[in-house]
Amino acid sequence: GRATSKAEDETVAISGLVDVSPKDILAHSSVEDRMKAFLLLVHDVPRGLPFASSEKLAFEGFRWAPRSLTAIGKLESESDELARCTPTGLEGDYTFIGFVDDGALEWGHNGMIFHVREAENNSVYAIVLDADPSPTFHFNAILLHGSSLPPLSGASGNCAVVFLPFLKEVHNCVGDSANFGLQGQDRLVCEYGASASVTNLSLDREPSGFMKCGVQIRRRLLLT
Repeated sequence: GRATSKAEDETVAISGLVDVSPKDILAHSSVEDRMKAFLLLVHDVPRGLPFASSEKLAFEGFRWAPRSLTAIGKLESESDELARCTPTGLEGDYTFIGFVDDGALEWGHNGMIFHVREAENNSVYAIVLDADPSPTFHFNAILLHGSSLPPLSGASGNCAVVFLPFLKEVHNCVGDSANFGLQGQDRLVCEYGASASVTNLSLDREPSGFMKCGVQIRRRLLLT
């Protein structure tokens, strides 16, 4: 909940709290380079970082990372819910909703309405991005903060939109959750897009217009 008048010194100031040497951060000059170095030095970070509604780093492999920690406030994560920051991305166990029938989906100005195939209830969900996307923005999956979608009508949760290149390759496995992934691969690489919020609109609702259908899967992912 604190702030600093000198943004580039944020990570230097808090380095002692996480047992990181400040000299390794001072070797870099910009806010972005210092945050990247800080996260790599900390190594194990809260898995909720990608869902924070804040400005992100632009580095490849770190598009999920916040530019500032003071801008995101308190994360809704337990202390043991960690992900591993690596030079190529953030590795951790996540639940996602994959839209394999549609491939890459263009984002509309009013968000998107969807439901989940073989879900325990017939809830309809709405997802809205935290900021307006670029005209060329595409995604084919929703990354969930928790292990499942909000179960009750009116409940909301944090999420993110991502692109998983593997989805097209497993199109024929849509109905088989156990085989929904690349065989023999420990983790799936996905490209981070943007943070968003997802809301349970209601149970047994039939909205007017086209509604996308996804499949819920939990896998080990590498966010880039």
